[in-house]
Amino acid sequence: MRNCFFFLVVLFVASSVFTQNKVKKKNLLKTVLTNIESKHNVKFSYAEETINNKYFELPINGENLKDLLQSIEKEVGVYINKINERYYSIVKYTSKKINICGYIKDSLTNYSLEQATIVLKNKQSIGTTTDSNGFFKLKKIRINDTLQVSFAGYKTILMLGNDFYKKKCLEVKLKEKLNVLDEVIIANYLSTNTIKNDDGSIVMRPKKRGVLPGLTESDVLLSTQQIPGIQSPVETAAGIHIRGGTPDQNLILFDGIKLYNTAHFFGSISAFNPNIIDKVTVYKNASNIKYGNHIAGVISMNSMDEVPQKQSTGFGVNMTAIDAFTTIPLTKKIGIQLSIRSSLSDFLKTPTMNNISTKVFQNTSISKGNLLAEQPYVEAKNDFSFLDMNTKFLYQLNEKNKITLQQILIHNSLDYRLQNFKINDIRSDKLKIKNYGFGATWNSKWNTSWKHNLNVYHAKYTLGYQREKNRAKTIYDYTNKDNTVNELSFDFLITKELNKKSSFLIGYQYAFSNIFFNLEKKNTVVFSESKNKNDGSINSHSILTGYKYKNKDFFIVDMGVRTTYLSSLNKVVAEPRLYTQLKIAPNFWLNASAELKQQYTSKIVEFFTSDFGLENKLWALSDNEEIPLLQSKQFTFGSIFKYKKWVVDFGMYYKSINGITSLSSGFNNYSKTVFNGSALIRGFDLLVRKKWSNRLNTWFSYNLGNTALTFDGFNSNQSFNGGFNISNSLYIAQQIKLSSWDLSLGWTYKAGLPFSSLINLNPNNGLEIEKYNNSNLPAYHRLDASATYNFFWDKKNKIISKVGISFLNIYNRKNILKRTSEVSYDDAFKATLNTINTYSLSFTPNIIFRVEF
Repeated sequence: MRNCFFFLVVLFVASSVFTQNKVKKKNLLKTVLTNIESKHNVKFSYAEETINNKYFELPINGENLKDLLQSIEKEVGVYINKINERYYSIVKYTSKKINICGYIKDSLTNYSLEQATIVLKNKQSIGTTTDSNGFFKLKKIRINDTLQVSFAGYKTILMLGNDFYKKKCLEVKLKEKLNVLDEVIIANYLSTNTIKNDDGSIVMRPKKRGVLPGLTESDVLLSTQQIPGIQSPVETAAGIHIRGGTPDQNLILFDGIKLYNTAHFFGSISAFNPNIIDKVTVYKNASNIKYGNHIAGVISMNSMDEVPQKQSTGFGVNMTAIDAFTTIPLTKKIGIQLSIRSSLSDFLKTPTMNNISTKVFQNTSISKGNLLAEQPYVEAKNDFSFLDMNTKFLYQLNEKNKITLQQILIHNSLDYRLQNFKINDIRSDKLKIKNYGFGATWNSKWNTSWKHNLNVYHAKYTLGYQREKNRAKTIYDYTNKDNTVNELSFDFLITKELNKKSSFLIGYQYAFSNIFFNLEKKNTVVFSESKNKNDGSINSHSILTGYKYKNKDFFIVDMGVRTTYLSSLNKVVAEPRLYTQLKIAPNFWLNASAELKQQYTSKIVEFFTSDFGLENKLWALSDNEEIPLLQSKQFTFGSIFKYKKWVVDFGMYYKSINGITSLSSGFNNYSKTVFNGSALIRGFDLLVRKKWSNRLNTWFSYNLGNTALTFDGFNSNQSFNGGFNISNSLYIAQQIKLSSWDLSLGWTYKAGLPFSSLINLNPNNGLEIEKYNNSNLPAYHRLDASATYNFFWDKKNKIISKVGISFLNIYNRKNILKRTSEVSYDDAFKATLNTINTYSLSFTPNIIFRVEF
């Protein structure tokens, strides 16, 4: 009996111990939440009255966090809203339904965000998008419903329906995801969504900014020409001159891939679809030390930078091209973006393309085709087309690591043929230009203070031109031109945040560049033949170190040095760079910069295809002989004043360049002798901007500058004006937003470019010049305007369209862009000197239609 009793006691104790794990202890909800915070490293926010006198039976062994929170919601009758991985909010549960409305705006600029998305977090089929005023409304949602507010390029936020209910039509401010926002010194620098950072760079948002004068879309390269100090003397997208530098002296990147051809139709149109570009960063001076192999400015473009939260698709057409793009979230961590754009010229001739063609082909062999002595010739073929394609794959491994793969293709093709059927004579010009690149990037944050960026890319540029004259299928005159650039680049940068005020950067960059060109010319009638061939490579190794100190916006210093070894030149080059900014009054800053730069690739003139009149420059490597290494020194000093809605930005610059050659210096050297020399560039630029309201914006910019060239053994060793020197220019622009309308008007004035007026024929019928670029063309000016209208196709505002129209050169001024001279001969071989003018675009309209959903 005693043994039996002992057995029952042991059995009871064991049973009690065994079942203890099944029993839940009842505790105050506040105590439970404190325990959960400690155990799972999370934080809860709530009003005390929400959890007062609430209890929850907490299991001794616990549960996983997700199940635990669901149990609390079910048993206690509260709603737990997950803000992010660590923070949660707790509110009382209710089934009450409400109608809400609100406005979504940019936190920095207060600009209305059109097409921002507001959806229920747990049922994303229910939601809407904002209109052109950033306004939205939703009906019959619960007070406790969690709303997800998002917009491309901005941080997504979660809000409760009750947040909107408590204040009618709440105004919600979204913050951009980019770290650059912490460095902004001027918002709305020119127009909406154009900002100036404290390192002197200017950031533009093509997809978000208002319409610009003369543009139906935000053509990337043409948009940068709105910035003071950046101009295109010959009225093209690609002909960007930054503070006196030439286009080939700029560094242009697309998602980290270097580009050697940046435009379509011989420079007329940017080769980038603005609908996929999130950010364009422009440096006029003191560019970050991570940018090498350039002596002028930097233009860096970036597409999708975050995994998209929903699919978006768009397509559009204007009077030059048709395009389509799509952005797709494959999973929560993986997204892809695709874009394609093609010219309309293959199947439709529009007035816009006709006007551009007239400008591009003037004074070329194509425009002169029907004026040949051996008439009658007829235009048997005239095909021009262009294409660009982009792909980007983004994988967000976790909060600390992101990998992207990117691709770009730019293609231009010309096929032109003249034919004389009587004598069976055919004359043809064929030109193909391709630029493609593939890149991969890995960004990683090791912890709160350490991070790295690894970028690899391969870029290839090819240009091929063939010109043939054949009679009865026998070639008697032949010209061939090939130019190829192959480049492979690797860079690894590490950044260390030393404290809240300072950071340190160290890195290594490697680049292999191979440039090949081949020029051939043969004529069997006059028994002439000539060739020129070059194939060179260079390896560059760069060590980078940089330091940045920022005491809020009071004092900033950003300095660094690149040390580069160039293998084929057997040379080590140091490139120190310094940028400083000092706040001397509440609304007034001074800034200054100093830098040394080098460049081993440049474009030079070739004379084999000068009679073609197009693309007669080719990329070449420095060889320390005929093509020296380019080296520059630049110093700047400026000031910034901003008060309320006024901005005044003034900058002076001084730049000297050594190693330039007469083959690339931008003036007409009628002698084919090559001269080496230097350039001295001085000037200032000024911006005054007034934002009258969120709907009205005005800006004024002025540039004054001079580029003086000096070549040993040329022009009596005296300096003369560079061929692209614009001594002064003025630009005035106005933007107006009226409901769904965006309107803009802009007027441009430029002093005429230099040209050589004293030209005579010497006894050998050659051109003889007494002084170079001693005269100026008439002043250039034109008026441009644009208007776009946005509207929705459906009641839920999920399909948006845009129609627009633009006008270039409204009063149809016949501006002269260039003046040269040439010798012609009559039947008796008597020489005559002729003046050749190149004219700007005439009055040119353009129309756009877009749909996005």
